[in-house]
Amino acid sequence: MTLLELIKRIQFEANNLPNANPSLTEKSVLIEILLPRVMSVVASNATKDENQLAALRQDHVLTFASGVATLPESIKEEFAPTIYVVNATAGAFSNASYKKQFIDYATGTNNVCAKFTVQNRQMLYRNGGQPSGTFAGNLTINAITLPTLPSAISDTVVLKDNLLEQVITTTVAVITGQISLAAIGLDYAQMASSSGKGA
Repeated sequence: MTLLELIKRIQFEANNLPNANPSLTEKSVLIEILLPRVMSVVASNATKDENQLAALRQDHVLTFASGVATLPESIKEEFAPTIYVVNATAGAFSNASYKKQFIDYATGTNNVCAKFTVQNRQMLYRNGGQPSGTFAGNLTINAITLPTLPSAISDTVVLKDNLLEQVITTTVAVITGQISLAAIGLDYAQMASSSGKGA
């Protein structure tokens, strides 16, 4: 579903219900204020539910130089222990293990296993059997990813169907007053200050 399709669906559902606040269905209000907050609330709730956590997982291709790559903003450092390195040849998760403290073992069995850590939004990766700081190239990781709105209205909203439905339902509930603005971390002053931006 594109961002425009999402907005139109929310507008359609909200406008067919009593008590819909028309100022909250404006496209600019939805894009700039409501949808980012609702997506954040839905994602936050999903991180606390083991059954929904998998819906936040996405593959990302990172480009490494000297064993270091920058994580996308949508991957929070607190979820680093849940990152899986995808084995491109096997099409499955590799045996790379997360280490809170990145220690390069020069000898022993630990040297044959790939390891990674995340520090200051940087993923440090060492391929098995290679010294630290030598890995270069692309690596696919699978990580818990907090959803963000696409930059273009014609771009696809990347969110699993069950979470997308929760975003729609929650946004409609806010527009119709079933859920307060305060429940999603907003207030009327924020709404008033942004309403002058135009559609």
